[in-house]
Amino acid sequence: MTVCQACGQENPDGFKFCGNCAAALDGAPAPREMRKTVTVVFCDVTGSTALGEQLMAAGDLDAAEQIARRGCELLQEIGERAWLSTQACQLAESLYALGRDDEAIEWVELGLELGASDDVMTQMLARQVLAKLAARSGDHARAEALAAEAVALGESIQYPVAQGDARMDYAEVLAAAGRTDDAIVELERAAALYERKGATACLARARDRLGELAARA
Repeated sequence: MTVCQACGQENPDGFKFCGNCAAALDGAPAPREMRKTVTVVFCDVTGSTALGEQLMAAGDLDAAEQIARRGCELLQEIGERAWLSTQACQLAESLYALGRDDEAIEWVELGLELGASDDVMTQMLARQVLAKLAARSGDHARAEALAAEAVALGESIQYPVAQGDARMDYAEVLAAAGRTDDAIVELERAAALYERKGATACLARARDRLGELAARA
C-alpha cells in the first residue's frame, strides 16, 4: 500500500494518483488540470462500476458491457493500471454473459497481467470468469477449483455482494457439472449475503435460479 502524503489515504500499489484526493503519489504535486482530470475519471469509473453491477443483476447485459468498456477506456486514457485490472475483469464478466468467450479471455488475462497478487477483487473476479469459461468448455474439474478459490478469496473482504456473486458463480459451475444439490446450497448462501446487504436485484436473481434448480432436483 502507498500512503498519500497529501491526505493520508492508503492506496493499492501501482496507483499513480490518490483515489481520495487525486494527489500524485510520488510526492510531487500534480498539475492542477491533471489532478482535476484524475478526480473526474475516478468518479466516473466508480459510478460506472456500480451502475454496471446493477445492470448485470437486472439482466441488461448489453448495457453492462458498454458501461464496463467505457470504464476501461477511461482508465487506459490516463494510464491507470491498478484500477484497470479490476475493471478489465468486470468487462470480461459482461462478455462471458453475452457468449463472447474469446473477448472475455483477452480481458481477464489483461486484468491478471495488470493486477497485483494481493489485489483480492481482481484475483477473485478473474477466477470467477475463468471458472465459468472452463465449465462452458466442459473442463469441470478446473472450473470447480477456480470457483472455490474465488469463494475463498471473498472470505477475506467485507463486501457481501461480491461474496454473493462468487457463490452464485460457484453454483453455476456446480450445476454445469450436474451437482444440483451442491449448487442449491451455494445459491442459498449467496441469497443470504444479498439479503443481508439489501441487494434486492441480486437477491431476486438468486431466488429465481434457486427455483429453477429446485424444480430439477
